[in-house]
Amino acid sequence: MRTKIRRKSRSELRDFQKRWDRATREDRTWVDPFARSRRKRRNRNPQ
Repeated sequence: MRTKIRRKSRSELRDFQKRWDRATREDRTWVDPFARSRRKRRNRNPQ
C-alpha cells in the first residue's frame, strides 16, 4: 500500500513539474522571486 501511494505521489509531482515548466516557458513576463536566494550563501557567522 505504501509503495502504491509513493508511486502515485511521484507521478503527480512529475505531472505538476511538467505543467509548471511549460507555464513558465510560455509566460514571458514571469520572474522567479527566489532566483537570488538560490545562490550559495557565505557563512556570515564562522565559529
